Amino acid sequence: MRGRHLFVVPIVAGLTLMIPPPTSVGETPNQKRIDKLIEQLGSSNFAEREKASRELAAIGVPALDALRQATKSEDAEVRKRAEEILPRIERQAESMRVLAPTRVHLIYKDTPLGEAVADFQKKSGYRIQLHDPDGKLRERKLTLDTGETTFWHAFVLFCDKAELSEMSMEELLRVPQPPGVQAVIRPGRSFMPGRNGQLILKDGKAKKLSTDDRCAVRVRALGKSDLFGNVPQGEIILALEVSLEPKLQWQMFQSIHVEKAVDNRDQKLTQVIPQVEGAAGIVGGNLAGGVVILQQRQMQMQMQMQMMVRQKMGWSGLSQIVPVQFKKGVKEAQALKELSGTLTVQLLTAAQPLIAADKLDKSAGKTFKGDKGGSIKIVSVQAEEDQTTIQLEFEQPPYDKVAPVQSHVILGDGIRDGAQLAGVKASIRDGFMESFNGLSVQDNKGNALPIKVATAAPVQRQPGPGFGPIMSYVFLCRHEKDKGQPAKVVYLGRKRATVEIPFVLKDVPLP
Repeated sequence: MRGRHLFVVPIVAGLTLMIPPPTSVGETPNQKRIDKLIEQLGSSNFAEREKASRELAAIGVPALDALRQATKSEDAEVRKRAEEILPRIERQAESMRVLAPTRVHLIYKDTPLGEAVADFQKKSGYRIQLHDPDGKLRERKLTLDTGETTFWHAFVLFCDKAELSEMSMEELLRVPQPPGVQAVIRPGRSFMPGRNGQLILKDGKAKKLSTDDRCAVRVRALGKSDLFGNVPQGEIILALEVSLEPKLQWQMFQSIHVEKAVDNRDQKLTQVIPQVEGAAGIVGGNLAGGVVILQQRQMQMQMQMQMMVRQKMGWSGLSQIVPVQFKKGVKEAQALKELSGTLTVQLLTAAQPLIAADKLDKSAGKTFKGDKGGSIKIVSVQAEEDQTTIQLEFEQPPYDKVAPVQSHVILGDGIRDGAQLAGVKASIRDGFMESFNGLSVQDNKGNALPIKVATAAPVQRQPGPGFGPIMSYVFLCRHEKDKGQPAKVVYLGRKRATVEIPFVLKDVPLP
């Protein structure tokens, strides 16, 4: 008879997602091995059950389907252990989805640079612009074949071959605004119309930096140490630039945990708590067990550091500068042969349809709910020759789970294109736009149709806890010749997630 022992897999408070390190084909366990381990979860030998649990947790995502089946096992011990392991593996799978890179294949042969930039923008779905005020770069010829690769890696190859470099945050702040457009400044944040979510390229090759660009988050070692104040004697502060693909959005940097730091003298450097005047340090918890402990004082320290950086360098919306601090080795060294670790960040996922009210011609009076909460109630639909009038009530999903896609506004007399949202390019022309607070009207093929907000008013009934106000809208949807008739109302939103991002950097110069 088996003894009754409790096997506990530590989990992270809240939603913490982990992306496991890549494994080679030879290391990938086959299905027979996974099935055998599932069977051993019910072994009469406690040590064997423990070993099987550990191995399945280490295998991770490839064992996901088998673990889900095991939660329905007739053996109570197998069910219990599978249920304990499963949430962690599901978080790993979700993290891999969130951090999956956009993949592109760029091929150019004597292609004018203006055309190449436009093609790169089209293939990636991101806004990439050439800063060419004198018109000298557009006709420069480019020959390149990147092979199929990640967006960030292709971006580096493109810039290197085209002899271009990414504009820094300081340079972005100095670029003149288009006529009729001015920056909107908010406390602790500067919003630069036409720049947030954009990559702007300028003439001149970029300095080669140690980079990890395997996923949708690029990590580069800048090597600057003067961004964070004075460096304590006997210590080193490196600056890491952490850049998201434009499909993702920053919420907050939480922590950095260094697993390996070896210099060119083969000395192992020890990570120390960064010190900022008037702020406490930050400490990473047991990352191997999937646990990161972040006290209030630690979060305040990181916020103070980020404010210091933004005051000096501005804010582009895609990147954050992260400090990592070490105690120097006894021997003087010039570089780190390897720096590896894990970054924990909060972000908003790519914009995606979260609520869809379809079959508009038959949906009057119906309510459509989202899997993260919230709803769209179609009150009435009136179709005319040139336009369709749609009255609806929209209940915002809980703010702690979903962030709405921002509306796009017209400033002065200029027209500003918005970011690409799940393949929909938002813009405003003559009072019509293709999305409003994440809501869009689409045809059967998913094309966004121009809408104008005729009325917007709060509904008297109270929303649920954590929800935003329930709003009543009347949309005027303009018919267009090259698109179909209004077929559905879709809400585009971004899910909130905390992810753990592994990085490996080679040959990092020391300041």
